[in-house]
Amino acid sequence: TGILPRKNVLVQIAQLGMEYGPPNVRDAMRPLTHPNNREALRRLQEWGKTGASLKIWDYWNVYHHRFLFPFTCVSAIPENIKTYSRNNIKMIFSEAEEIMNNRLTGCSFLALRNYLGAKCMVNPEIDSKAVISDFMLHYYGTAAEPMTALLNYIETRMNEEPGAIGWTLSLSRYLDK
Repeated sequence: TGILPRKNVLVQIAQLGMEYGPPNVRDAMRPLTHPNNREALRRLQEWGKTGASLKIWDYWNVYHHRFLFPFTCVSAIPENIKTYSRNNIKMIFSEAEEIMNNRLTGCSFLALRNYLGAKCMVNPEIDSKAVISDFMLHYYGTAAEPMTALLNYIETRMNEEPGAIGWTLSLSRYLDK
């Protein structure tokens, strides 16, 4: 648009998830590099090119669902934080609450999500698989192996779903196994 902020202005970017409907273009449960997020990534990259001081307001939840179902953004977080780092984002705020308006927001592996996000914010190039493995071992103890299998299952099923998680998701198709 040709509009550039002054040097003393911090531009905050907040791309709501697709569950809020158009014109929102972000599938918050997937990395920005996922095809569903093509437009969201383009917008972020355009802001990054301006040289402005940028802050991201990230969403690690899906809101508008009447029924909770297993999904997570664990795999998206490390990739997104790397993308933010490469696009001139200087600060990250993540909306990752568990309860909003006396209702669960719904997301699996909340503690892992928040721990991994904090680690990636400190070091965007951290080995996220090692962080996840270490977390699972120390958080779940003897249940680490089945909990890791559950995380992998949920992420596999999410990856099979072409639509936006939280918007076009068919629960019967997602949970049929």
